[in-house]
Amino acid sequence: MSHQDRDRETGPQAELQTSQRADSGKGAGGGDLPPLNSVSLGRALQWILAREDWKLVGFRRDCSWTSRWLAAGALLWAWSDEGTLGERFVAARRLVEHINTSDPKNGPLATSYQAFIKIIVRWTAVLVPLLMTAYRRRMQESLSDSWTVAGFVVFGVDGSREELPRTKSHEAAYSPSPERSGKQRRGRRKQPTQAAHAKKANVPQMWITTMLQIGSGLPWDWRTGPSDSSKRSHTLEMIGSLPPQSVLTADAGFVGDEFAERVLQAGHLVLLRGGANVRLFKNLGYFEESEGLVYLWPEKAAQKNQPPLVFRLIVAQAHGTRTTCSRAFSIRRNSAMIRSSQSIKVAGNRIVL
Repeated sequence: MSHQDRDRETGPQAELQTSQRADSGKGAGGGDLPPLNSVSLGRALQWILAREDWKLVGFRRDCSWTSRWLAAGALLWAWSDEGTLGERFVAARRLVEHINTSDPKNGPLATSYQAFIKIIVRWTAVLVPLLMTAYRRRMQESLSDSWTVAGFVVFGVDGSREELPRTKSHEAAYSPSPERSGKQRRGRRKQPTQAAHAKKANVPQMWITTMLQIGSGLPWDWRTGPSDSSKRSHTLEMIGSLPPQSVLTADAGFVGDEFAERVLQAGHLVLLRGGANVRLFKNLGYFEESEGLVYLWPEKAAQKNQPPLVFRLIVAQAHGTRTTCSRAFSIRRNSAMIRSSQSIKVAGNRIVL
């Protein structure tokens, strides 16, 4: 064997030696060697999972998965780009075993995909909150320089639809409910075009409402549901996860007295983009009048003798090839009011103006 061939030895033993050198940070000649991707991935998973109390998840003694590494395996399984769920499991299991070889107490993981899925289904309700808590804590600690915008902890929220394969399970879970989509009148036969339109309209779509932490640009929370889900309802489910006195920014689809009042009652502020369809009032005398002070008072609320909500109206112009003008409303909470300059900066980060 030539000298060059000896330098290019391959096989399991060579791969193991390369992995060990990567773990130690030294190359074959003793020089620095960049870590393998799997080593970096393992360090990142250990970093984000290290401080949570995984004792809340308990398995049988004969289970080869630990709670922490089951969470890591579930993440890798979800991130994998393999063609089938089974192939994803094989890749995730292999990665977890490779990452976890540093602990001599850890033996080989169970190879049963069905057993893995059963454990995931059983413990998802516990694992997801643990992972989200770990993720949010690390986000706030590691990205402290970009955590606030204009002195506020700001979150943006919006919703979108994603088409899904037309399977029975997807149609059962994500098709619009009959109560909202309407029922066909009895005794009236559908025309061919109507039937085709109805069939096309029944294609399952997942509605995803996502809340972003604006300073870092990273997702904070999310909700999914059928295509006729309400992004306002999803958002109200998520406001309990926000830090105290956060600012929630949203587009014109969120303008409404009930939604704003619920956010206020939770101890937060609201910055909403308004459109021409929003009717605002001035000089109603419910608050000390000042420049830019407006009221949102829907007819239903007025008929019930409910007081209006007090907003500050901000008009901002974006200069470019075209000059556009949008209206934003910042909600007033007792004596606390977001200043106009702060609102425009926050809205600019939210890309709503």
